[in-house]
Amino acid sequence: MPAILNKTITKIFVCFFCALIFVSCAGVAPVAEPLKPIHQRLYSYDSDVKLMAEKQFETLSAADKKEVLLMTAAQLEKETDADTQTRIIKALADNGAGAYVIPSLLKALAVNTKLTITATINDFINNAQPAEEEMAEKIAAYLNQGSSKARQAAYLALGKMSVKAKKAVPEIIDAMHKFGADADEYARGFEALAKIDPEIAVASVIKDLQNAGDEIKKNSLEKLVNIQAYMNDKLPAIKEVATALLRIIYSDDSVLKKFVEDNINTEDAAAVKAEMDKYLKTGARLAGALSKALGISMDDIFKAQDERLDGKLEKFYEEIGREYREQ
Repeated sequence: MPAILNKTITKIFVCFFCALIFVSCAGVAPVAEPLKPIHQRLYSYDSDVKLMAEKQFETLSAADKKEVLLMTAAQLEKETDADTQTRIIKALADNGAGAYVIPSLLKALAVNTKLTITATINDFINNAQPAEEEMAEKIAAYLNQGSSKARQAAYLALGKMSVKAKKAVPEIIDAMHKFGADADEYARGFEALAKIDPEIAVASVIKDLQNAGDEIKKNSLEKLVNIQAYMNDKLPAIKEVATALLRIIYSDDSVLKKFVEDNINTEDAAAVKAEMDKYLKTGARLAGALSKALGISMDDIFKAQDERLDGKLEKFYEEIGREYREQ
């Protein structure tokens, strides 16, 4: 082999070997900011790089813009730096990301334990336009996740959709039963449900007075006592509340009776006390008189209510193509 060729091969080998040592010791060098893909440059810490990315973004078609912003949102699934997380959300807002990124944000909340910007994400959801009807089930899928942060944001997004989220009602009710022993969790589910369909919200919460879980019973009772704060008192379902609460007087449920007693005797719960007085004292006398006049028992009154509520829920589930299982 000629000497010159031999020397050339040796040099190549030495250079290659040195490169291997450099990579193994120093690791792969990070990609320079200007060379990153556009979905990453939109939230660059370098203002010049970010500005150029925004100008490029404006030249894209609507479909391409949507794809880029979905890729930007997906970065939150693995990003651990709080400042970068905040820049990502700001980039989404500044570049007109719509509610279509919400499932990506929910996934990030569910999988990234290092995500520290829950409030910022909730603010984004609050400020975005309501999601379209076809997204309801995608959003609702996160209600049965183990992440309370993802559930909180999902409840928020579904409530904002109002009646467009009616197909998500079964998942909301299931989540309220699965995680509703926590008062805050139950309250978030109820608030979303009340914004979607107040009649179904009241019917479902009344049925929860008979739930097997003591904490869910108490949480449902608390919602019924304060229900005037959420709903128009002219709604037909409101008329069911007094009957539902009167059932407590005639039942043997020590958990609910104690909860009522504790609230009525609590000095700093004036509003709760007033409502309980209204429903459980005055209402009991009226219901007793009605029962006597009509010649029917209170048990018959309560049974008739169960049938009405089950009928209402069954009809609703049928309308959205789902099967209702009595609670």
